[in-house]
This record gives sequence, structure tokens and C-alpha cells, in this order.
Amino acid sequence: MHIFVEGPKWAGMWSAIVVDSIQQLGHSTQLFYHNSKSDSILLRAALNRFIPATRSLFRWEDAQQEKMFEAVCASECDLLFSIQGKIDSALICRLKERRPDLKIVYWLGDVLVEPTRRRLETLRAACQSGNLDSLLVSYRGTYDQLCREGYKNVRYFPFGASRKYHSLNTISDADREAFTSKVSFVGSCYPERAEVIRYLNDHLEEPVRVWGRGWRKEGLHSEGSLDLADSLKVHACSKVSLNIHHHLTDNGFNMKFYEIPAVGGMQLCDWQKELDVSSFREVIQSFKDKESLLELIRFYLSHEAERLSLADKANQIVWDRCNYSKQISELIQSLSK
Repeated sequence: MHIFVEGPKWAGMWSAIVVDSIQQLGHSTQLFYHNSKSDSILLRAALNRFIPATRSLFRWEDAQQEKMFEAVCASECDLLFSIQGKIDSALICRLKERRPDLKIVYWLGDVLVEPTRRRLETLRAACQSGNLDSLLVSYRGTYDQLCREGYKNVRYFPFGASRKYHSLNTISDADREAFTSKVSFVGSCYPERAEVIRYLNDHLEEPVRVWGRGWRKEGLHSEGSLDLADSLKVHACSKVSLNIHHHLTDNGFNMKFYEIPAVGGMQLCDWQKELDVSSFREVIQSFKDKESLLELIRFYLSHEAERLSLADKANQIVWDRCNYSKQISELIQSLSK
């Protein structure tokens, strides 16, 4: 099978992970980054800034969409796998008219913030008509909500781990010096996250080491943004890695939930209902408020054997049950029925 992957070029390597996972199954792939702008598109966008009258004549998103449409039609692919892509119901309809046998999958990994809701509305008609063969969502609550709202072909598709991108072969002495910490957090700043970090810093002997964007506006120190490889080193070199989900997360797990145990890190995660029925229910400790989080941190910092045991068990579960290639294989098989 030849699979055309449309996705973002992003530090988390989401698109590259999907491509590698598909290739591990023996399929050929073609990757299109929908947020990469060609020189001609950059020039037109610059003209828009300086010549307001041209703005209604050119939108780079439309140009990218048309470029992707032509690339898909020319590729003779069997499956279009769109990762948070720019396609909408109208473009899906055009693709199906040109290529009636083409299977189309759209993976929405975001929580339901307002821009995500608007994106879903552009896909509703394609879901209802069956032109969109599968709408993948990564949170159980989102899946339940879309089913209630009448979306068709919705599938719960959690994040997972990739052997190629979520493994660390070696960690150098320089890495250990740069990334070792008692308690760490990697991620963008949101007010609810800042509140937790500020509370912990007031009560722990050493402050939480933080990496990510936007922390300065909350008066908290960040050591900068990291690429995926370095964020994994933080998790591997930390005694405790915090995972604080976005406040709109609806019963599910973000990418970090799987990345931390993939490199042997010990995770403390804010509680999600899905955790109680998942394979991780006995090995990933969760908290419902900042006070209980503080107690967990203090306990596991002083109980190394328990901490390492949980990290090892979570690591085994990730690789046994949360492998991306396995999930994508099951998806492709379901589309072939």
C-alpha cells in the first residue's frame, strides 16, 4: 500500500513518527508538510502585508491546500493520512470525485479548544457523507462527545510510542549535567500549570526545573524550548517528571504520557478517568490537586526503589501495548474490511 501523509513540521516529530511507523509495516509513504511555505507562497504573503488590497485574493492556506490536492492526485496513493491537516469537507469531496477508491483518514490530536471545534465543523459534512473514512481522536471524552453529536466513523486513537523517535541509546555526561533534576516539567505555560509549579516551588527544597514557552509572563523561570530528543533526556535524567495536562483535556492522555515512561522516566500525572481502566492504572501515580502532588513528590524522592520499580513497569507496558506501528496496523486493517 502507498500512503500519503499530510502533517505538520513540528518539534514533536508527529508526522515523521507516523511515516516511520507506517514504513515499519512495509508500506511506502510520501510526506507533505502542510505548514511549510514555499518561496512563492512566502512572497505572496509578504505582498499581502504591504498591499492590503491583495489579501482577499490570496490566502497561503488555500495555496497549500491546492498544492496538497495536486500532490495526492499525482501520487496514486491508496490512503491519505491527514495529521491535523488543512483539508475540509469540500476538498475531501473533490478528492473522492477524482479518486473514488482513495481512503481518507484524519487524525485530530488536540483537545477541544475553540479553533479545534471550528476545524471539526469543516469536517462534519465529510463525516456524515462517509467521504471521510475515519476521524481519529486521541481523548476518550472527545470520542464520546463526537459520537453523541452524530459524527460518523469516529475512532478513539490514543497517542503512543515509537522505537525510533522515543528511545535513547546513550546519554552523555554533558547531557546529565544539563538535564538532571529532582523534579522537572517540559511543556508550554498555561495559568493552571503555572499555579502548580509556583506552589511546588514554595514548598520543595529545590524548585522544579522547567523547559518550554511562555513561562516568563507568569514570573517563572524556563530554561528554554527543547526538541523531542532533548525533552526525552530531561525525562530520563529526572527523578520525577511531571505531566500536567491542558485544563480542557477530556479523559485521555497527551503525548508526554507515553514519552516519559518510554525512556524510563517516573511520571506523576494529573488524574484522568481513563487512567483507572488503562494498562497503566497500577504503575503511573496520579494526583487531583497540588497538595496531593506535593505529597507524592516527597514520597517518591525519598523512596528510590519504589520509584524505579514503577518507572520500569510503565516502560514495559509502553513498549508492549502502546506501539504506534501496532495501532496503525490495526487501523489499516479496519479500513480494508
